[in-house]
Amino acid sequence: MLLVIFLLLYMTYGSLLDAAQVLLAVPFGLAGGVYLLYALGYNFSVAVWLGSSRSSGPRSDRRGDGDLPGRGGGAQREELAAD
Repeated sequence: MLLVIFLLLYMTYGSLLDAAQVLLAVPFGLAGGVYLLYALGYNFSVAVWLGSSRSSGPRSDRRGDGDLPGRGGGAQREELAAD
C-alpha cells in the first residue's frame, strides 16, 4: 500500500526526493501533533481531529506563490501590491 502511495506521489511531484519528503513528513507531523496535545493536556475534540486531518494533507502548490492552482487570486494580489 505504501508503494502505491509513493508511486502516486512520484507521479504528482515528478521527483523521488519530493515524494519521499511528503511520505515521511505526514506521519512525523501527526505524531508530533499528538505528542504536543498530550504534553499540553488538551482533549482530543472534534475540532482537533478536523484540524489535524486538514493540516496533514500535502498541498499541490506547483507555482510557489502560496496559492493553489485553479483558485485565482495570485495575480490579483500582485496587482494590488503594485498599486
